[in-house]
Amino acid sequence: MTAQRFRFLLIIGCLLFAACARETTPEWTGVDTLAGSGRIGPLGGGYADGPALEAEFHDPMGLALDADGNLYISDWVNHRIRLIATDGMVTTVAGSGPSGLYGDIVDGTTETARLFGPEGLTVDTKGNIYVADTLNDRIRRISPVGMVTTVAGGGPRAAYGFEGALIDGSADAARFNDPSDVAVDGDGNLYVTDRLNHVIRKIAPDGQVSTFAGTGQPGTTDGMGQAASFELPNRIAIDRQGNLYVTEGRFLDLGERTYGFRVRKIAPNGQVTTLAGTGEPGYRGGPALNARFDVPIGVAVDEKGNVYVVDSGAHRIRRISSVGVVSPVAGSGVAGYADGPVNEAQFWYPTDIAVGPEGRLYVADWKNHRIRVITSE
Repeated sequence: MTAQRFRFLLIIGCLLFAACARETTPEWTGVDTLAGSGRIGPLGGGYADGPALEAEFHDPMGLALDADGNLYISDWVNHRIRLIATDGMVTTVAGSGPSGLYGDIVDGTTETARLFGPEGLTVDTKGNIYVADTLNDRIRRISPVGMVTTVAGGGPRAAYGFEGALIDGSADAARFNDPSDVAVDGDGNLYVTDRLNHVIRKIAPDGQVSTFAGTGQPGTTDGMGQAASFELPNRIAIDRQGNLYVTEGRFLDLGERTYGFRVRKIAPNGQVTTLAGTGEPGYRGGPALNARFDVPIGVAVDEKGNVYVVDSGAHRIRRISSVGVVSPVAGSGVAGYADGPVNEAQFWYPTDIAVGPEGRLYVADWKNHRIRVITSE
């Protein structure tokens, strides 16, 4: 090959790479507040429906969009599921308010049902909302006709952190230990991050619960299915090909970090690999396996294979591109509340993210008690 021909092919390759990068990388411009006044009060205060910017949330934890663009929020301290409709009105979808002791679990109508510290949630193609009812150790379903039922989980556990909660089997016999998120595939299978059991569980449409991936012991081993290990799997997302994306790590009660700090990928056949993160806490971009995260929590994936991660301890939103590069999306890294340009905006321990139409990203801004939106050009 002549030098001239080599240079020509190199230029063509660079142009093609740049074009692909532009195609798969939206340019974000600013952060705005979508909903929430930020007002809270003691003992579960900070609860009000109404126009988006007048509504009140208390520690919003999880997000999910339906096919019509309605945004669902798990309102953690208020033990409710809330809705921001496309017209900007906030309403309560399910939950009757502060829960009682462990085991105070009530199915029934959306007005009378009780939840306890719900975290992640998802919506299927039929409009059913599935909720990780975390402190009740159950997975719940809110039907389009307004009934709340228990999908799986035989709790309650005797105390927080109860050992022996990893039990597979029928829906009512299976047990979870701090289930933190749920994702649904096109066949109606539910995948659950069973956080304190360090595994990913699968709930089949017939209600049978099995362990899809993880040994049940904390670890960092990649591999097939139950030969792999996880460190406190936090949240889960699924792409159109059936690949699962899982974040690891969490804060403890006093704010100290635990292990994890990675994003893992599970192929449809159960093969687990590390997608990003060294396992050491910090903030560093670049090649995915050399990047560092500080308690990654929320995760979402777009149609082009870009994975978005809520790096809660870093107070930032980050992207793992489809070619394996970690870069910032929004957040200055300073805990606070500020709208504006993406590199100046402030979040305060954000917890979840959802990918909306036209490149918009929705963020549950936990300690600001608001829902934020990141817009692109």
